[in-house]
Amino acid sequence: MIYLNIKYFNIDHLESWTAGYTMEEDLYEKITEFFSVSGIHGKGMEFNSFTPRMASNKLQHKNKFKFIISVIFPNLESVKGMYPFVRRVPFLLPVGWMFRWVRLIFRHPKSTFDKIGKLKIKDQEIEDITNLFKKIGLK
Repeated sequence: MIYLNIKYFNIDHLESWTAGYTMEEDLYEKITEFFSVSGIHGKGMEFNSFTPRMASNKLQHKNKFKFIISVIFPNLESVKGMYPFVRRVPFLLPVGWMFRWVRLIFRHPKSTFDKIGKLKIKDQEIEDITNLFKKIGLK
């Protein structure tokens, strides 16, 4: 972000924060493109929010199958946030999953099926985002 501020807004006094590191011009362009496509808060019209999540999983050496399973069966901490009864009685996690599935299928069917369709991401798209994350130092 510091580099983007220096380049696009001419905020030169931030250069002391870069510790002598310079960024290649093509990396500026890739980051700018990523931000413009993803939109504010990752809600861009053509942006698939699952792509960076899958890229992050790939950086952590997790495969697509594990990612999809984690979407279908969120972890205990996530479900505790959705359903307070799971916070009080953690062994009811499977019941929380079922409540979530019913809510997603019957209360938000269009959004749910749109998201299911977005899980079909080309490996090249994931690889491109993974490489971008590596270049900017994310793991």
